[in-house]
Amino acid sequence: MLKDFIKKLMYPNRYSSPALIESLRKNGAIIGDDVHFYAPATSLVDINSARFIEIGSHVMFTSNVTLLAHDYSCFVLANAFDSMPRKQQKTVIGNNVFVGMNVTILMGTHIGDNVIIGAGSVVSGNIESDSVYAGNPAKKVCTLKEHYDKNCEHFIESATCYAEEFRRVKGRLPEIDEMIIYRALFCNQKELSDYANKENFRCITKKAKDNMSMPEFENKFSTVQELLEYVKNKH
Repeated sequence: MLKDFIKKLMYPNRYSSPALIESLRKNGAIIGDDVHFYAPATSLVDINSARFIEIGSHVMFTSNVTLLAHDYSCFVLANAFDSMPRKQQKTVIGNNVFVGMNVTILMGTHIGDNVIIGAGSVVSGNIESDSVYAGNPAKKVCTLKEHYDKNCEHFIESATCYAEEFRRVKGRLPEIDEMIIYRALFCNQKELSDYANKENFRCITKKAKDNMSMPEFENKFSTVQELLEYVKNKH
């Protein structure tokens, strides 16, 4: 396609996620499996210092992410002190990490495993595993388990929002097969697992898909209309 050809000309090292990952590896970066840059052309990754970058497996970078592995501000020191004590550290991202839109990860950052970085964050230092961080500078918001529990608490509300906006745009309620992950409210564990394996969910392990289960919501409703009526009556 012409569009893809133009993207290759404009962004030879980042016209696609595989192209960017290959370029980083060729320049010395250590990168695990199932790593995805959602919008590589909008992301700024320190390719020239890639040997100081280490990324684990099952990591998602969204749009406009900046990932740094060097700091040339030492030129100011050279001009001020006639000496150039350049600082160098590795930038390390663990396994099972989500990096939101417009995030900047500074040189020397160490992000643990099972971490969510909220949109717009500026990240430095050590980021604890099993945590959610956000802000500038990024600070710990909650544990990953607390975030999970909160999402579960609002799952029915989220499903309702999805269904109502679907109806507003399409002029009809979605079929159960169109309820994406919210179909967990209308099916059993095996059906949910089958769906997870069928869909192209990026950065989710085969083990997680095989074991996908939300028992507190299993077969809670028979139809989408029943879901909406339940929420309406609840309020």
